[in-house]
Amino acid sequence: FISPSRILINEGELYCEDGYYSLTDSKGVFSKNAKYDSKGRVGQADHIYYDRSLKRIIMVGNAIFSEQDKRIKGDTIYYFEETGNSHIIGHAFYKTAQSELVADEINYNGRTKRITTGGKTNIIDGTSRIEADEVTYNDVTGLAHAAGQVLWQDSSRGTTIIADQADYRKSDQYVKAYGSTRPLLMRKMDGGDTLYICADTLYSYQVPKTDSAVESLDSQRIILAYTDVKVFKTDFQVICDSLSYQQSDSSFRFYNSPVMWSDTTQLSADTIVAFMRGNDLSHMVLKKNGFIISSQDHMYYDQIKGRDLNADFLDGRLHRVFVTGNAESHYYVLDDENAYIGLNTSICSKIAVHFGTRNKILTIDFLDNPTFKFIPIQQITDQPPTLKGFKWDQRLRPKSLSDIRISSQRPIKIISDTSAIKGSANKKKASQPMESGSVRKVNLSKSKLKKAKNP
Repeated sequence: FISPSRILINEGELYCEDGYYSLTDSKGVFSKNAKYDSKGRVGQADHIYYDRSLKRIIMVGNAIFSEQDKRIKGDTIYYFEETGNSHIIGHAFYKTAQSELVADEINYNGRTKRITTGGKTNIIDGTSRIEADEVTYNDVTGLAHAAGQVLWQDSSRGTTIIADQADYRKSDQYVKAYGSTRPLLMRKMDGGDTLYICADTLYSYQVPKTDSAVESLDSQRIILAYTDVKVFKTDFQVICDSLSYQQSDSSFRFYNSPVMWSDTTQLSADTIVAFMRGNDLSHMVLKKNGFIISSQDHMYYDQIKGRDLNADFLDGRLHRVFVTGNAESHYYVLDDENAYIGLNTSICSKIAVHFGTRNKILTIDFLDNPTFKFIPIQQITDQPPTLKGFKWDQRLRPKSLSDIRISSQRPIKIISDTSAIKGSANKKKASQPMESGSVRKVNLSKSKLKKAKNP
């Protein structure tokens, strides 16, 4: 062909301004504005190779192929008329009205609508993005499987997951992340800090929004983590068996004997529910066997325990705790020079505890028939008294992002005594019983306690 020409083939046509076609073997090469058009399927490239017997079209060089709402590009595109299959090689690109896919190679099955990729793959689906070494994706069901250096992102909510493998469902933005390397979730907080969650398996998906808690979004995200869960944020860390996060009220639920650390304080219970406001903790519920331990020097430990604890935070630090049911407390009294005076112990059905800087106890309100005991510091032995259930071990605390990627199967034996604590004076085991009463408010200001060791 040396001029614009159209060749009818099956139920379509080929157009070119240069090339040739062999009537003997029904093969041809079409160049210069070469185009293919059949039943709404349109292709163009620098060169088009046609084989009628195989019903195969090869588009080479700046190849573009479109069908309905689909658009395909690549260095080379193989298209098979009989099956509708396409194989894109080199800078492969596949796009629909809702999503686009980029990879080294893409295979598209016209009958099953199944897509497989080779080489580094990137899928953008609305606000979600998947990157992996290999992806299998069904354009009809919206199901995908990604393998090899998987990265999933939800840009609208600042959430990223890194994993060896991941399963994805388009309809509800469902992601299941797993693999031989523990998957990691990163979530950008409102204040600019980042929350990290690591577990054996991570899930994330969307559900319809039921209230106006999440402005400008018509859905909210749920996050689930299972087995050997570790959480790291600059101002708190958590270990637990499993957790759930609900975007509507910014709440975390930590299950199966979780332990949380914040500054110098350790919090534990059968279940912990924590609420965030912006970048900070705002409220926390310690359900069943709640226990709070705080230490300024790892020598002596303030302790609060009870059936249920409700904790309020102010600017991210512990501000106030209400203890309901079998409330007990141990707290150390300091003088004006921050030297220890002694240990106050109490038993009461309900107490309210107020905290100062670095989570140090300031005052305690005893609300129902308290019993007190004061032990001078001179009478405290190398093993200071602890409440039943006391457990303290900083070895469990994630101290960096790398710590949470390490698997540490629980239960781990936790030190439950203070036998290693040394340095207290006058090791006599004497104590002074304190009076009982219906309602008592104990102010832990240093000067008052120094004058009255028996508050």
